[in-house]
Amino acid sequence: MQSFTNDKRLRKIIEDHSSISIILNSNINIYTYGINQNYQYLFFNKAYKELIEEKYGKKIIIGMNVMDGMKNLLDWDDIKICLDVALLGDSKKVIEEIGYEQKSYYETNYEPLFNENQDIIGAIVNTRDVTEIIELKNQIIYMKNHDYLTGLYNRRYLEKVYLGSNFEKYPLGLIMIDINGLKIINDTYGHLYGDSIIVMISEKLKKILHNNDIVARIGSDEFAILMINQDVMSMLEMKESILNILDNIQVEKIKVSVSVGFEIATSINQSMDEVLKLAENHLLRHKITVGMSVRNRTIRALMNTLTDKYLEEKLHSQRVGHFCKMIGLKLGLNKEDLDVLELAGLYHDIGKISIPDAIINKPGRLTKDEYEIIKTHTSIGYQILKAADEYSGLAEYALYHHERWDGQGYPRGLKGNEIPLFARIINVADSFEAMTADRPYRKGMSIENALIEINRCIETQFDPNLAEIFINMIKLEQLNQLDNIVDFGE
Repeated sequence: MQSFTNDKRLRKIIEDHSSISIILNSNINIYTYGINQNYQYLFFNKAYKELIEEKYGKKIIIGMNVMDGMKNLLDWDDIKICLDVALLGDSKKVIEEIGYEQKSYYETNYEPLFNENQDIIGAIVNTRDVTEIIELKNQIIYMKNHDYLTGLYNRRYLEKVYLGSNFEKYPLGLIMIDINGLKIINDTYGHLYGDSIIVMISEKLKKILHNNDIVARIGSDEFAILMINQDVMSMLEMKESILNILDNIQVEKIKVSVSVGFEIATSINQSMDEVLKLAENHLLRHKITVGMSVRNRTIRALMNTLTDKYLEEKLHSQRVGHFCKMIGLKLGLNKEDLDVLELAGLYHDIGKISIPDAIINKPGRLTKDEYEIIKTHTSIGYQILKAADEYSGLAEYALYHHERWDGQGYPRGLKGNEIPLFARIINVADSFEAMTADRPYRKGMSIENALIEINRCIETQFDPNLAEIFINMIKLEQLNQLDNIVDFGE
């Protein structure tokens, strides 16, 4: 036993205290020493002895007064108080924080030392490094109170602060901020783009906060700011500041905007949910005025992004839209339906904005995996168009324009008249344009051969009636009319 004492009675006491014995005989990183009622060392382990000798340049021996080794410490008085607590029969635990930038934490336990008759003969002190434990605990507390993505506070913490606000802090102002069109951006460019917008907005919001303001992310696309001692004018000023500072965020060609609403809590009896609901009502009034135009503008920006990147896609979409309108005329559709049909043809491939460039530009045959990726453009297009009021009616046509008359198409395997009429029209127009258009990697098929191919696929890929109408229409119409294509506009 490496106990640094020759006192047989004390050695017996140590042996009876299994925990002391284990520490004294092991290399575990715990600093242990024992003292008698006169503050003299009864024992210490190797780790403690080396610590004192290395850190304070003081050699220690059994029987030496502990104060001789520690009297120069600034916190000796605190240590003595803890030793006295143990010498009186109680326990004391202290956690110390050491360092500035790189902090360490040490836990020290002071406990009484008893003999075989349960008389107090001294005190035993154990110190261990608990940095990892404290850091983990702090991390758990941080995660409970903060948003993982932005580092802002979360709703849980905001509510805790709200509930803890005393009457001196009232009236409390609560501002809600909602990102317009975030779902469209996530569906189009992926959640990494959406996350980058959320982070940008959170950083900008931090810059306009006053000292006592608290900003939190309370939903996927929602933020809230809690402000003390507010009135209507100050809240209106804050709302304008938020709108101004968030006015210049842009992803690709899409300008990001937010809707803002606020409410003032005048009574400590109002719950945060109640005040947030009123703030949300204010926000929704703002959103109605800007949200629709924002979403519609976003769709047009997405389409322009796609067609600016790929000239072939621009020509393809414009010609498909034109062919669709021609078929609609032959069917005797009214002007409103013709306009919808032409737009459906224009926007049918908008989902390709999310397809990797390498696949869209691939000159050769697609692999099975690449083809599966291409097929997702119909459902992506559906999600994009569905999110905007002006274009939501086009969503199902984008979704179903690759369904086949025989039920072998995608994404749902619809058959015959289960497929919406406009989607069936797009299918014919889309196929004809794709066959006859020149591409960098191949020459387009002749009109005659393309019509033969469409005729061959009647009742398999194409609606028989629509295919016959289209074939006769192309044969009878002047082909120079096909150059009267429309543009998307801004």
